[in-house]
Amino acid sequence: MCLNEEKAWQRAETHLRKVIGAEPHHYLASYELGKSLQGQGRPGEAAQAYRQCLLHGEVQDARNRLRECESPGSQAPGGNLALLPEDPELLAALSTERLIPAPTPFRTLASDLDERDSATVGTLVWSSRTLVRAGVPAALFATALALVVPPLLGQRWLYMALGVYAAAAWATAFLTSWMSRFDFYERRLDVSQGIVPRSKQSLWYASITQVKYSRDLLSYLTGTASLEINYMVGSDHKAVTLSALGNPAQIDRLYQELQGPVVRERRAMKKILF
Repeated sequence: MCLNEEKAWQRAETHLRKVIGAEPHHYLASYELGKSLQGQGRPGEAAQAYRQCLLHGEVQDARNRLRECESPGSQAPGGNLALLPEDPELLAALSTERLIPAPTPFRTLASDLDERDSATVGTLVWSSRTLVRAGVPAALFATALALVVPPLLGQRWLYMALGVYAAAAWATAFLTSWMSRFDFYERRLDVSQGIVPRSKQSLWYASITQVKYSRDLLSYLTGTASLEINYMVGSDHKAVTLSALGNPAQIDRLYQELQGPVVRERRAMKKILF
């Protein structure tokens, strides 16, 4: 996802083909591959990747992009069917030009526990940190105080005090970004954030009850967006905020893509628990 956001289409394609080669049913990788191929002006091959995605999962944007690639203005050779790992159902769908939204063999935490007596997180889908620019307004305010207040009050000691305050504000902005990390796997979210105090936690999607997209006045100024994750520990309801982990477009798309896995994991887990 990060390489696609940077429009490094060819690098993204190389990486995603490796992922799909290892896990042919990884529908999100197929979706991202379609985006990289579409970005390179290869709609025929992109359409093939989107069909692969929709064969194994449900991403609404993949359906929309597939329609774009199949529109008359985007006609291009369909590409070699060997571009993606062979899948009998996919090849049948491609050869008859039909889309198969069939039930898919999703791996979930519940199925891992039930069949293998183990818990695997799945493939890393997306990773981010708190953006440095989220702390810039506070640092600029501290710098302005250090430059304006001492001359007005004529107090020399304020130069040093407010200078230290401004330096600390800039250091905090960079340290907050450097020490935070949000890793979204197929079945789990790992969160590390904070300086003092610092926290690390892992949230299985099966425990998540709600995902909220949020923006406040500061995030509008910095061009960032956050996610609020509500989850349960036993019978207790808790929440964690993933602050300024990307731009609004990225986080809105991430918010949409989390809905399916969260519902699927909770539903599968309830079948084991009840």
